[in-house]
Amino acid sequence: MIRECGNSARGTATFRGVAGGDLDVEFENEDVVELLRSGYVGIPRLSLVFPAFNEAENLPTLLESAIKIGDSLGVGFEIVIVDDGSLDHSAEVLHVWSRRDPRVTSVHHLQNLGYGAALRAGLRQARGELVFFSDADLQFDLREIALLLKHAEDVDIVAGYRAPRRDPWLRRVIAKVWGGLVRALFDVPVRDIDCAFKIFRREVLDAIPIESVGAFVNTEILARARAAGFQIKQVPVTHHPRQSGTQSGAHPRVILRALIELFQLYTHLHPRSQPPPPQPGPKMVHADAPASSSRFTPSPCSTLASRRGHKLDPSH
Repeated sequence: MIRECGNSARGTATFRGVAGGDLDVEFENEDVVELLRSGYVGIPRLSLVFPAFNEAENLPTLLESAIKIGDSLGVGFEIVIVDDGSLDHSAEVLHVWSRRDPRVTSVHHLQNLGYGAALRAGLRQARGELVFFSDADLQFDLREIALLLKHAEDVDIVAGYRAPRRDPWLRRVIAKVWGGLVRALFDVPVRDIDCAFKIFRREVLDAIPIESVGAFVNTEILARARAAGFQIKQVPVTHHPRQSGTQSGAHPRVILRALIELFQLYTHLHPRSQPPPPQPGPKMVHADAPASSSRFTPSPCSTLASRRGHKLDPSH
């Protein structure tokens, strides 16, 4: 809340704490007010999250484009870059940009933990009411974030799909087989499930756990969201060939990890029914059992009836 008073301004800003709590801070400073209005501090409307591994060549162009697009959208925004243990000079590039623009935040992993772990860290760091994520390889046109935002008020998730996909043929074949498998197992009607161009409402990310550390993370998020009843809208987006850096999605180790995580999620979302407990069978009498064990022992009721001269009802 901001209150105008002559040439000065007063107000209260709400900051989201690390532990999930909120902090209300009162202020009376024109510079702070301008920062709040432009989205530099406080809770932004939109978070832009980018996992990155050895993308030092692409980061300057990515950040310049993201800031320009964010300004053009007219909403408060932040940029979260996750450096997943890069071996190049990504950390230095991010340090320079975060000092240049306070809307740029970076998370650094000491070692490479995997695409899923990097994305999860970025989504946890993001504070926006809407959270967008994409890759740092410059294969998407960030101007098309506006296409997703048009539907963000009507559905819970807006998922882009590459039209067409500009990847090597092997990656396209693997993606087609993978997509068919995912649709069959999880009933997720998304045509390009691994497309890294999506927007989520905050409540979606707060409601579902994210456990994948590898490339399976896209599938996990949408499968869990689908199982929780969240709505998904698909939008076509432009896709460009990678100009620099190295792709790792078709590496056998990455595929194997994704298959393992797929099986784990399937068993979690589709637990096998427990078999009914065994019913006790008829009591068996062994042929070699002592004769005394098969003798008829009259019940007290039958003895009493016989003494009174009454016949026993066969139904008893």
